[in-house]
Amino acid sequence: MEIALKVNIDFEEVLFRQKPQPHLNESLEFLAFWVETKPLLTKKSYSPSYLSYVTEHTHVQPRFKREGSHELWWGDLSRPELMRRIAQKSFCFHFFKDSWQLEGICPRSWQEVEDYLVTFERCLLKGEGKMSGRGHRIITPQELSVLRNTHFEPCVLEPLFERVEDISALYVSDEKKFVFYKNQIDKKFQWRANRIEEGLEVPARWTHELTMLRDTLSHLGYAGPFSVDAFTYRKNDEIKFYPGSEINPRKTMGWVNYKLKEKWRRAASLLGMESKVLSLSQWELLAQNSDVLLLSPPENKFLLYWIGADTASDLDSKQRKFLEQLQGP
Repeated sequence: MEIALKVNIDFEEVLFRQKPQPHLNESLEFLAFWVETKPLLTKKSYSPSYLSYVTEHTHVQPRFKREGSHELWWGDLSRPELMRRIAQKSFCFHFFKDSWQLEGICPRSWQEVEDYLVTFERCLLKGEGKMSGRGHRIITPQELSVLRNTHFEPCVLEPLFERVEDISALYVSDEKKFVFYKNQIDKKFQWRANRIEEGLEVPARWTHELTMLRDTLSHLGYAGPFSVDAFTYRKNDEIKFYPGSEINPRKTMGWVNYKLKEKWRRAASLLGMESKVLSLSQWELLAQNSDVLLLSPPENKFLLYWIGADTASDLDSKQRKFLEQLQGP
């Protein structure tokens, strides 16, 4: 019997808090339609027009199972202790801290947070075990007076950097290589888009340490896909590089973008998300745009789309026209 795929986007929630988020999974499980051929384990129903659209573009008809044997698609939960260790923000921080002389601490109490705020009046607190910027919060002495009355949980605390550009390194485990791409992050530190194109330059020192990180994870027992989120920031009129905000030991949106880029054989690609719910009629109108793939179905709680192009400028043009069309007259 063929094993179905269960898209567990709630990987971190289950891993750290044992709190499944089925609605979160259902809001993104459609990603598997675009890059896989196995049936999807789901209780959700999809409109015939959407399923026909997927089949037309992938040449694979989506299949479903309501119950039965399955494998987790987004992240591995068979070894929770190992995965919790790797996914902790502190693991990434300690891996890069000494060689890059990173500013920041892993406080053990609110008192240590208060002591750190004496030097840096505005800091970023990154909670353990949260996905895509969730659990990040800006801390000031005023806010700390309120937080002191709450339970302290492990975290990473660092200065609030003036970020310039967000970059990620994706390790594609089945191809045994790294792929680098840009991320678009909103003011709440949550993901909004990523972009892969030729010519993205990253520090050679970083690529060397990423190889060391891959070997470290392999030695620990993890050999699957992972990404490392990094960024450049401005300090004293100088652009500096921060090599690792977090390690995501699972599939990521960057992985999805890369697989779509390779499937459609494009030189540049963009995976984006818009906080907009499309009615069936709106979705069907936008689906006529041959430059864009509407990955998400009608009436999803947000719109996820993908654009491929032969050049970076062509990618910009296609995205601009699509967003104008999305906004309407």
